[in-house]
Amino acid sequence: MFAVDHDGPPVAPDADVVSEAVGTLFARYPHKARLAGAHEYDGVLPDSGPDPAALASLGARLAATHSDDRERRADLSAAALLVEAERFRAEELRIAHTDPLGPLAETDVDVYEELTARRRDEALAAHLRALPGYLETTAARLDDTLPAGLRLRAAELARGQAAHLDGALGAVPGAESAARALRSYAATVSDAKPVAALLGPDRLAGLLRTQEGIEIPVEELLAEARDEVDRHAAELDRKSRALGGTAAELLSARALRGPVLATTETIVRRLRDFWRDVDVVSVDPTAMPEFRRMRQLDGTAAVEIVISGPLEDVRRPHVLYLPEPDLTSDGPSARVWRQYLNEPMLEVIAVHETFPGHYLHAKASESLPGIVRTCFRTAGFTEGWAHYAEELSVEHGLADGRPLVELAQLRAALVSASRLLIFLSVHLRRWKFQDAARHLVGVCGWAPQEAAREALTIPTDLDSAMYCLGKLVIRRWRAQAGGAELKTFHDGVLGAGFAPLATVAEYWSARPAEATTGVAE
Repeated sequence: MFAVDHDGPPVAPDADVVSEAVGTLFARYPHKARLAGAHEYDGVLPDSGPDPAALASLGARLAATHSDDRERRADLSAAALLVEAERFRAEELRIAHTDPLGPLAETDVDVYEELTARRRDEALAAHLRALPGYLETTAARLDDTLPAGLRLRAAELARGQAAHLDGALGAVPGAESAARALRSYAATVSDAKPVAALLGPDRLAGLLRTQEGIEIPVEELLAEARDEVDRHAAELDRKSRALGGTAAELLSARALRGPVLATTETIVRRLRDFWRDVDVVSVDPTAMPEFRRMRQLDGTAAVEIVISGPLEDVRRPHVLYLPEPDLTSDGPSARVWRQYLNEPMLEVIAVHETFPGHYLHAKASESLPGIVRTCFRTAGFTEGWAHYAEELSVEHGLADGRPLVELAQLRAALVSASRLLIFLSVHLRRWKFQDAARHLVGVCGWAPQEAAREALTIPTDLDSAMYCLGKLVIRRWRAQAGGAELKTFHDGVLGAGFAPLATVAEYWSARPAEATTGVAE
């Protein structure tokens, strides 16, 4: 276990360098500690920016520590990548000055709702009391020019969080001041001049290397992303034409026959049984998440699974949050929702979020002996696995006799591949933002206004690009596994937990790290 001295640097009483890394990251991001169930961080907010020199020193000690134990090696590998990614973001990308979105994660107070009444009230009061000062300090660190997409998303989220505090916690002491501080933060962000903030080839390669251990040249990644887009676009067009319309028209016409939550629960039970029978990954036949209505429809997430904290004294069920919008009206909002919440697309979403996607991944990670690979989740393997699961479902017959389910899967794959293509193309200066918007309209069939917004935000959101990139990496691993049984391969990679891609590669293959940190041979 780890400990943190809030008046000084993180300490590890057992002299465990991995524990020290966990303490360092929790002190930097207390919201991640709270989500993990480390309640000593309830009401705690970060009080300083990252120290690149200290992170570099910690990373060097992690890299110099060796172990013959497979689980220990994986913990060391994951911790080293997490620390190096934090150093790169602080030193090379100047994230404390250019990222207005990240600090808003610390404004989440919904994490306290599962606590007992007294603990909840104490933690909530301390958190709300600290928020105005934290947001003022954070805003003062920001540059007066900010990446255009981050600027847009941060201002929207800050206003949405303020509205949420006003509505859900309006009578709680400190909520009004916190909401006012969030609106002031949104105004500061909006007043900044938007800039392109392109990485260029060297920093792009550095970001992928430090975040996930990806060593493959970015030009090769770009070519593979383009091939993936072309393949999915051609297949989607061919199958849509055979069914007599565009994918958007065909899917939107399959409206849900009942409430979103009830329909999803029925789908998920059927998916659990389907994957148990297919038997290409281990499935607990009794496992099911909880289903709850998402309270905040501010555009930040349509569907979200929340993994219960692995450090909780009593582990609670994982919860799938879903919206319940009015899908029957003819308004523009309802038409947009029907593109995503129709029967075929909801089936693909359920695969991604539950069986064999995030929920099954979380269940497989519950028995891990360490915490670094359960409490910190990078998008490459986490989202890559769930996106790979969508493709795997069609491969193993989930869409047999149901062509619209395959159409929904292809559409999701095309969008994810397009996000990767846009992220790489814009940062490599091959595309301008206008080119990205034209692609989303012409290839993905998005409305111009939606496409223009996404063209700005995708280049600032590495996680959105990692859905497709992670899936491509997992495909490579599967090919490298050769004649290994598919179930053995799947269970093997899931056994690595929520680790960076390079760590997962080393874990399942049992080969030295230097042989597997590149995503391709």
